[in-house]
Amino acid sequence: SQLDWVASPKLSDLWKLLLEFTGSRPAALIALVCCLLALIPIAHTTKRREILSIALWTILPIAVVYILSTKHPVFVPRYLIVTFPPFIMFVAAGITSIRNNRAIAVVTFLIAFLSLRDIWVERNHSDEDFRAAASYTQRHAGSSDGVVVFLPGAVYAFKAEVIRSRRLL
Repeated sequence: SQLDWVASPKLSDLWKLLLEFTGSRPAALIALVCCLLALIPIAHTTKRREILSIALWTILPIAVVYILSTKHPVFVPRYLIVTFPPFIMFVAAGITSIRNNRAIAVVTFLIAFLSLRDIWVERNHSDEDFRAAASYTQRHAGSSDGVVVFLPGAVYAFKAEVIRSRRLL
């Protein structure tokens, strides 16, 4: 099948998914604590239904895919991107459960800073050499050949290098 390359999931894959969502280990730990904080006031709040809905919307798809993957592996973080919006709402619910405005500001800043820092590092210190890939492809590809670029963000970098190299010719 088309998913034969997917390995059976391990518990560490859940941590990797959290890292994909947050960008760094410190941000992942803070986000996880925020999710737990969101669950604490469930017994004492009028927003019990909303918080529980967001928690289930985040956790249930991940859990179902994880459990199904023990039999037929399909647990791939990018396939679970649909759980990212409720995850963000889950983290936000935890942040808003904090009663101190300064603590809310600090936690929000830390998550944003740590996530954005990791994105910047990843973008500016990448090991991929799109210039060489574009050059090689242009030298060796025939008119009927196609190119498959695995990472979504890499498509733009690859296209930019192809366009740049055509201007140099």
